[in-house]
Parts: sequence; structure tokens; C-alpha cells
Amino acid sequence: MRLAEKKGLRPTWGQAHGRTRRIILDAVGPHGVFGSIVIGRSSGKVLRAEVIHGNDAKVPRGATGTNAVRALLMDVTPPACRQGFNAQSPTACRP
Repeated sequence: MRLAEKKGLRPTWGQAHGRTRRIILDAVGPHGVFGSIVIGRSSGKVLRAEVIHGNDAKVPRGATGTNAVRALLMDVTPPACRQGFNAQSPTACRP
């Protein structure tokens, strides 16, 4: 959860579903990363994750297992846009 916060993904706990619970990821702006991390409800282990790099992304990226999810999140770039700023492209947000 700390890694997702560091990357600007604004993680929040979702509802429990069966034997799992989700952490919802939603970065600022239309070009930010969004997705979820699935955690084992009783074990607390990271099971899998899926992230989509902005609304214009073609393919979601997924990972299974703690180390693979960590590597996936390490590859995420923090959002360039600030809250409420809806630029046409991610490069338009950069100063």
C-alpha cells in the first residue's frame, strides 16, 4: 500500500469479496494509472494486480504474486497532472 501511495495511485480499500479483498488504485487525471490489487482476506498476501496506464491505454498490465506485483508497481510513473486538471495528453500536464 505504501508503494502505491508513493507512486501517487491513491489506494483505498474496496469491499471484501469471498476470500479476497481489493485495494482500488486511481491516480489523478484521465492519463493516470488505475486498477486494483487483490489481497487474500485471511492470509493478507498479495495475490495479483492489474493496472491500466490512463484512459487511452490499449492493454491492461497484470501480475501474479507479491514480487511480480511489486515490480509492476515499481514500473508505474507518478501522474503528471494535478487534481482537476484535464489535459489532452500527459505531456501537457508537465511544467
